[in-house]
Amino acid sequence: MEEDKRGVSGNKRSRDDDNGAMKQLAGGAKPSSPPRKKKAAKLSSSIKETTVEDSDEEMDATARVFAAPELKPAPYFYYSDHSLEEDPDPLTPITASGHVPTFPAKMHAILTNPNLNDIVAWAPHGRSWTILKPRAFEVRILPKYFEHSKFSSFVRQANGWGFRRLSSGNDRNTYYHEYFLRGMPWLVKKMRRPKAADEGDIGVAADYGEGG
Repeated sequence: MEEDKRGVSGNKRSRDDDNGAMKQLAGGAKPSSPPRKKKAAKLSSSIKETTVEDSDEEMDATARVFAAPELKPAPYFYYSDHSLEEDPDPLTPITASGHVPTFPAKMHAILTNPNLNDIVAWAPHGRSWTILKPRAFEVRILPKYFEHSKFSSFVRQANGWGFRRLSSGNDRNTYYHEYFLRGMPWLVKKMRRPKAADEGDIGVAADYGEGG
C-alpha cells in the first residue's frame, strides 16, 4: 500500500510540473536557452575576417614570390620585357615600300644617327630615350623628319603612340615604350597607334622648356 501511495504522489508531482510549464508557455514566457547559433555565427565571421586580413602576414617569402601579382587599374602601367625576342618575320620591312615611316620608325632612325646624339639620345640602358636640347630638337630635327615644327605637337604625337614619360628617378624626362628598344628596330612593327590618343602628358613641353 505504501508503494502505491508513493507512485500516486510521484505521478501527481509530474502532472503539476507539466501544468506549470504549460501555464508559462501560455503566458508568453519563453524557455531559456543559450544563444549558441548566434555566437557560432559571430565566431565564424571573425575567423573569416582574421583569415583574410592575416593571409599576407602568414605567407612566407617563397609563397610571396610565386603568388599571382595583384594588378592595379589605370593609371598604373606594367612594363613587359621584350629584349630577348627575335624578329619573327625578318623579310617584312619596318616601313613598307611607298609608305611614310611611322612615328616610332622615324624616332628609331633619329636615335640611331650618331650625328644627333648630342640633341636626342638613348638612356644608358637602351630602354628609353630623352631630348637633351629641346630648342635644337625643335629647330634641326622636327622640320626635317616630321610634318610640323612645334615641340608640343611632337609631344602629343609621342603620347598618341603610347610612349610614357618618366617623371621621377634616374630616368626622369625620358620616354619609354615596351616595344621601343635600342638595337631592336623590328619591334616597332608591333606598335599600333590607339584610336583615342592619350594626351595626358601634353603639358610636359613646359618641363623641357619649349621655346627656350
